[in-house]
Parts: sequence; C-alpha cells; structure tokens
Amino acid sequence: MHLRERLYDWSGKLQHRITPGLPYSQTVFEQRLFSHVARARSWLDLGCGHRILPEWRGESEDRLVAQSPFVVGLDSDAQALQRHRSIRNLCLGDITRLPFRDESFDLVTANMVVEHLPEPEHQFAEVARV
Repeated sequence: MHLRERLYDWSGKLQHRITPGLPYSQTVFEQRLFSHVARARSWLDLGCGHRILPEWRGESEDRLVAQSPFVVGLDSDAQALQRHRSIRNLCLGDITRLPFRDESFDLVTANMVVEHLPEPEHQFAEVARV
C-alpha cells in the first residue's frame, strides 16, 4: 500500500473513532448524486476540475456520468479540464457569467466550490438562471 493510501486509511479510522456513525461527506454527495442524476435530462457540474468524485471512486464516477443523457463540466482551470477523467463536454468558464441559455440544465452541482465563491449571491443567481 502506498503512503497516500495508508494515510487515507489511517485518517478514516481516526475519523470513525472520533465521530462514530458520521458518514464521509463525499460518500453522501455520491449517494445523492445518483438519486438526482437518474431524474435529470441535463446536468452541469460547476468547478468540475479533473474529477467529480474522490480519486478512488473512478468506477462509480463512470457509472454516474453514463447515467445522464447530457453532462457538461465547467471550470476556470484549463489544465484541470484537460485532465478530466469522465466528462467529455467540458467548458472553460466562470460561474459569475455562465455561457449557457436560461433553463439549460435540470441539475447543477458544485462539489467543494461554493466556499470559494467571491460573490455567492450573484453566482447563485446565475445558477438559478441556467
């Protein structure tokens, strides 16, 4: 086992000891995504980076993306977009001014993105628009 994997394993065990029963946030995110993606015709993942789910959940991410008829990933980091592992429709852009028509998507996600928004009120208005 590589050092990184051992550290993740150790961290998970420590977290379980400190907060037994508390699910890992990314596991909850993945479970919720599966339930929502199944009902959406079009899905926009904001701040998609180079993956949707944690590194070790690649197969699950592939199943998730395959479940949606149309997926678009948007990020302001061109290098991350070039390395994206599952979304094929990728867009270089900014959440402040989304390059999509009104009501273009049934589902919009933003995993570990919202806390970085400089103007959340304006950016959430853009999300609501699309």
